[in-house]
Amino acid sequence: DGYAGYEKLAAREDITALACMAHARRYFDKALNNDKARATHALEKIQQLYAIERRCDERDDPPDRRHEHRQREAEPILDELEQWLRMEINVVAPKSPIGTAIAYTLGLWQRLRAYTLDGHYLIDKKPVEGRSVDMLALELQAAATGKAEPVVIVSADALTAHQAVINVLDAARRAGLNRLSFAAQVPAGSGR
Repeated sequence: DGYAGYEKLAAREDITALACMAHARRYFDKALNNDKARATHALEKIQQLYAIERRCDERDDPPDRRHEHRQREAEPILDELEQWLRMEINVVAPKSPIGTAIAYTLGLWQRLRAYTLDGHYLIDKKPVEGRSVDMLALELQAAATGKAEPVVIVSADALTAHQAVINVLDAARRAGLNRLSFAAQVPAGSGR
């Protein structure tokens, strides 16, 4: 989502920064009334990317197969979309909804397409965003202690940190790792 707080983490060599394709898609949805042709073109390309993910889900592809499909099918679509975005940014009004959508997408481009680097990565963070804060708190508490007692989140920063932890734990689960063992391996102070 372009949150500036992620920049310090993204600068680390041992972290692959990802951006959420659903956020980019929402910008183009908002631009439909401003520039229907351009917004529709971008949305169709993004929908093709989601169709690849849907087919992988339907086949229950393991991560290595998902990675192969992304390399073979998604990379050419992403290359074409990137080329189109770089051309269109020069001809649209920068502060228009379509200009904002294109600028947002290009600003996060490397992170948006980074999901293709590994079959464990997600194209977006909808699986995590859709859960309630209370559910996220319970999951974090359960992962950390083995008990399902509520965690009190008292600030927006704490919520952001909590969501980051849940994203990591969810990725570990999707990779077939034991979340408690995985969480126990995170070095003390790594969130500072």
